[in-house]
Amino acid sequence: MTNAAIAYLNRDWLRHVDGLEALRLGVTEVVYAADDGVLLASKVRDAVGVSASDEACAERLLGLVQDMSQTPEMVVAHDPFSIRLAAEMLGMETREMCHQCALLPGEEIAPEPLVGFEFRNLEMSDAEFVSEHYTLGLGLEYVSDRIEQGVMIGAYPLDDRTTMAGFIGVHREGAMGLLEVLPPYRRLGLGESLTWHLIVQQLRNGNIPFGQIVEGNEASKAMSGRLGFTISEPCVAFMHPAA
Repeated sequence: MTNAAIAYLNRDWLRHVDGLEALRLGVTEVVYAADDGVLLASKVRDAVGVSASDEACAERLLGLVQDMSQTPEMVVAHDPFSIRLAAEMLGMETREMCHQCALLPGEEIAPEPLVGFEFRNLEMSDAEFVSEHYTLGLGLEYVSDRIEQGVMIGAYPLDDRTTMAGFIGVHREGAMGLLEVLPPYRRLGLGESLTWHLIVQQLRNGNIPFGQIVEGNEASKAMSGRLGFTISEPCVAFMHPAA
């Protein structure tokens, strides 16, 4: 079924880049794949991704989710049919609508932003600091795993190379994120520079640099555009069980 899933997702590559990269990295499995839609189940978190070409397919795919032992903690819905039916059938609510953004294969990377910082891979001794300062709070175990995998970068002022000014990383599913710039270093272009360095690392590792931008975050859209990302107009919904 993997080939069928890839064929369907490639019809709209940018909207489905998250699923395609997760399949390539081996961190998701195919539950359903045909000409009308795809259902993926994550191997690294309690989540599913769904994309349907019509309402009938969306209902069928979400029926498969209903048959799972428990409702997943997250549904990533890539079409309006699945968004509506995930709410009706599973009691999910949309927490974030996000644009997919990615550096298209063959696209040239933008020039390096000029900021007075040193950028280097984080070490395990940095895990507690990152866990304490990351606003979205993913926990020490998750952060430690990301550092161990060599996919987190820190920024350090050139005049004080022991003080971390910000950091960024790659999530288990392959999406770039975990971006945090500490308050004293904001509005200096550091977030853009961190993102640039992670893009370079991702390309060096043979990965597609991609991530999500929350709908309405015009500053992130502008930054992503400067870095050479292409941004999808249809948004995907990150849905969780209603409170």
